Amino acid sequence: MKKYLIIFDLDGTVLPTLKELNDRTVEAVKAARAAGHIVCISSARPFSMFRWVYDRMGLDTAISTINGAHVYHPSDPSFPEIEITVPQDVATKIFNFCAAEDCNPYYAEKRDKLWYTDGIHNGYYREHIKAADPLVPMPKDGMLGVGVSRIIVNPTSREVIERLRTMVEDTGVLTCTVWEYEPSPTNGASGIRMSIAPKQADKGEAMKHIAAFYGIPLEECYAFGDMWNDFGMLRAAGHGYALKGSDAEYESGARFVTRYTCEECGVADIIEREILGIQK
Repeated sequence: MKKYLIIFDLDGTVLPTLKELNDRTVEAVKAARAAGHIVCISSARPFSMFRWVYDRMGLDTAISTINGAHVYHPSDPSFPEIEITVPQDVATKIFNFCAAEDCNPYYAEKRDKLWYTDGIHNGYYREHIKAADPLVPMPKDGMLGVGVSRIIVNPTSREVIERLRTMVEDTGVLTCTVWEYEPSPTNGASGIRMSIAPKQADKGEAMKHIAAFYGIPLEECYAFGDMWNDFGMLRAAGHGYALKGSDAEYESGARFVTRYTCEECGVADIIEREILGIQK
């Protein structure tokens, strides 16, 4: 029997909401592990925010966090860790810009550590603040003394976005992604968010590193995702699956699309039918 690497994103892939994990997905993962397959999580979240998923699935494998900026094993020191960060001086320049333009709240992350400013935090970052280890207020001068894995900004206007985008592109080592979300009509949020991260941080590269450690060829990797940060992973895997109805279905270039959505347990369906041979 072939041994597969099964690696999946969380939000919008196996988690329909911030704290919702379907029992069917848990049981499919446990059955795959019992059959000898390797199951791993690759998330934009830090480990402190998804430890509950890892534990509920009974995992003891390597993880990829903050979109591939950190790749490590929570309990096996023999795993060769990856850590990719934004240079300190570049980060300080970005923080000072954000302070001057009142882009509050903005955040900096490194592994499970979170720096933050005051402001209106959405549901995700309220949970992030509760889970962070440690949680540290952003210094007024923006000098953290270490490189960070990712910076999240709430720009106040399109003009601020373009100025910040230019600053990021001029570094030559960073990339940024801007997206819109639906803010609460009463909280005053801008509804715009920008993620700034090192170019080298990539879920696809993280998957390759994990697969090599476990001795599994890429053509025997099953990868699942729903958004832009999953595209590299979906393209690199021999069995790359975009979640039905997601951005990845139309934009990722993935070889396959699940029959069902995240809410319908699309990942569990593929594990059951294709890997375990269970027909439902």
